[in-house]
Amino acid sequence: ESSHVPPGAAAPAGVPGPLRLEEITEALSEADSDIPYDLDVVAGLRGVEERAQDWLERAAEVVPRDGEGGKGGGSSGGGEKHSMEELSDLIDESGSALVDVSEDLDRLRLVQGSTAAWRTQARQSLRAIASAFGDFREERARICSGGAPAAKPPPATETDQPPAIHPAQAAKSAAASSTGHQGNVGPGPMNGETSQPAKAPTEPKGGVDAAESSASTRHVNLRRKPPPNANPPSARADTPAENGGGVLFQLVADFVKSEKSTRISTPEGVLAGELNDVTLWFARAFKALASPSDVYDKKNAGRFDKLIQGGERLAELDRAKSLDIDEDATLVDGLRGAYSRAVDDEVKRLLVLQARRDKFLRWGERADAAMSKDKVPVETLIELNAESGAFPPSSEIVIRVRNKTRDANAWVRSVQGITSGKKFPYETARIRANEGDRLNITCPEYKTLGAAVRATKRWMTKAKKLCSASQSKVDASEVTELMNEHAAFLV
Repeated sequence: ESSHVPPGAAAPAGVPGPLRLEEITEALSEADSDIPYDLDVVAGLRGVEERAQDWLERAAEVVPRDGEGGKGGGSSGGGEKHSMEELSDLIDESGSALVDVSEDLDRLRLVQGSTAAWRTQARQSLRAIASAFGDFREERARICSGGAPAAKPPPATETDQPPAIHPAQAAKSAAASSTGHQGNVGPGPMNGETSQPAKAPTEPKGGVDAAESSASTRHVNLRRKPPPNANPPSARADTPAENGGGVLFQLVADFVKSEKSTRISTPEGVLAGELNDVTLWFARAFKALASPSDVYDKKNAGRFDKLIQGGERLAELDRAKSLDIDEDATLVDGLRGAYSRAVDDEVKRLLVLQARRDKFLRWGERADAAMSKDKVPVETLIELNAESGAFPPSSEIVIRVRNKTRDANAWVRSVQGITSGKKFPYETARIRANEGDRLNITCPEYKTLGAAVRATKRWMTKAKKLCSASQSKVDASEVTELMNEHAAFLV
């Protein structure tokens, strides 16, 4: 007759409790040394040992003992997480272990209870986050249309907000429940700590704001250095609070932090990963929209396009992993729909900036090609200068166009009237013509002045030759002709 007592059950009077694994191992060691042949009972006992050892190893992998790591992660919840199904199966299988596994079983049940409590609270938090996405969309639209960020709401009081709970507290509550005490498990912040101001998620390397490189004519460089104190740290336009997402980002940050402290993989935990990806993407989008000069830089074009593509993937719910939460059938679709609509709004804003960037890059290539010619028509410069008003004023190509247009206009004003017959002293005309050559411009004034200077030089050569000839050889008609030509000169 078997005297086995399932773990957790009280042994009847006179019946010994379950054996410990160490006792079985010791008995097998004695049998191996004292019995020359293998008895059926020894073989059966060896099977019990192997099954128990296998169960203990799997239990330690799913929920490591205190101070142990394992693939399942330590108390911080890091590393690979195992599913609730694996945890439940282990608890169900404990009855067939035939050895005392009460300590490990208690640990599994404690984690099972704390995970269930966390999931209940997590669903409430996810509902709050879904609602916050709706508020964020409205606030974001208002800010982008020219409004200022709304005032930060006052912190919740004890009467406004239910008590906080941490997974460790949930575990204690579950343990208390198993001994007949009621735990206080209610909704509230997922980390049980004092709320801190929202922080933007850490920006991954390789974002839109790549390191500044040297300016180049062929590579349209748009690096802009803001004036001192233009964006003090407390008022940066790329922070979540300045973009209407302060409350939302704080809720997500608290939820993600709480999920990292759990040991078991849950559907709610999968949503925490999605939300973290969404807020990281929004942080990059805020930065891009706040720094268009970085986006307009040609070398950042690829990164910005990938940012838009990433947002489009987040907004496409068909690509999201199928996920079901039996306790709340509408939660997953509601949350994903909420963040998808918010991401889609932001993608549309980025597409507007992308269209402006593409327009600028085309303009920059046209301007660069025009200014690389031997002679740039002043009319072309004036046209390019007028179009540059829609682009960042500190970009290298915009500065070049505006400076050259300014110099060209100043030169044209210096020879104003040349095309209508105004006369200029030769030395002044020669200096102006040389200035026009150095500017590499062309216009009616430049052509007229250049032709007049050349004609004057030819006339001066003829006059010098005539005056150096012997008086007996000077023809009066040649002198008269030279004087008539001089009267018609612009120089």
